[in-house]
Amino acid sequence: MENKNQVEVNYPTEACFICDNPNWRFLYKAQDLLHDIEGDFWLFECPQCGMVTTQPKLDNEHIEKYYPEDYISYPIAVDQEKTWHQRADRQRGVRRRAEFAIGETGMKTGKVLDVGCATGVFLKGMQDRGWESQGIEPSDYAANYAKEQLKLDVKHDYLQFDSYAANQFDLVTLWDVFEHLPNPTETLEIIHNILKPGGVLLLSLPNPESWDRRWFKEAWSGWDVPRHYYVYGLKTLKQLLKRHGFRFKRIKSFTGRHGAMGISFEFLLKNRGASEKKRQSFSKFFHSYAVRALTYPYFMFADAINRSASMTVVFIKE
Repeated sequence: MENKNQVEVNYPTEACFICDNPNWRFLYKAQDLLHDIEGDFWLFECPQCGMVTTQPKLDNEHIEKYYPEDYISYPIAVDQEKTWHQRADRQRGVRRRAEFAIGETGMKTGKVLDVGCATGVFLKGMQDRGWESQGIEPSDYAANYAKEQLKLDVKHDYLQFDSYAANQFDLVTLWDVFEHLPNPTETLEIIHNILKPGGVLLLSLPNPESWDRRWFKEAWSGWDVPRHYYVYGLKTLKQLLKRHGFRFKRIKSFTGRHGAMGISFEFLLKNRGASEKKRQSFSKFFHSYAVRALTYPYFMFADAINRSASMTVVFIKE
């Protein structure tokens, strides 16, 4: 498979920025399976450290169209969901994230910055728990929603060196954001500067060591081209963060269970040519309460041994 496709692709010209290895292994040809926006992309893996990169990498101007207003990470406010069980699921998700983040700081209240805060749902949960909450979000639609609908302190911008003063945040979070960054090393320098000494950095991102990646292969939702520039394993993430002055604290899996696998099934069915009607029928079945109940033990076990589709990794500023 690798040899058959090599003649069709342009390999990355830059070396791996984690380990400086100049060689890449071709994985898959890929397309945007989430919104079906046109474009051909390729995934390459560093055979030395395991980091995966998307080619070509689109600049800010050209990537915007891949973040439409109905993008999955731009959810409406929890209390605007149509049904009680949707509201309950969303409330439980916000509560788990907020309580986990607060618990990692060891503080009852403090100051948090959510980078790539989307529509501000997590920030609202932190604010409701007494935290001074700020966010920054490049999407005009999502940032305006957070400011106008949830009345949050959110900047519409990319995180830059002059965005915030030094040593002012107790906690910085990036929920499913780090893999979207075209220049992660610069972002880490900025975060290290704005965190207080001993402050907490929390990253939630796809787990390439998950069973989902092994089973779904090119249809795994964690690739999400072209929005995901890089996919990091825990080892590479530790190496990168240590280089920028962060100490690893722990990893925990508790997000992206059933939902992430459901998206991967959707992508798999698309790749196999299933009609929209068949995909919708399967989605309804897979997200039913009966299937959720039956698969719950599996997801709990996968979480326990860090083989879930997503991982949440905690670092401390040294």
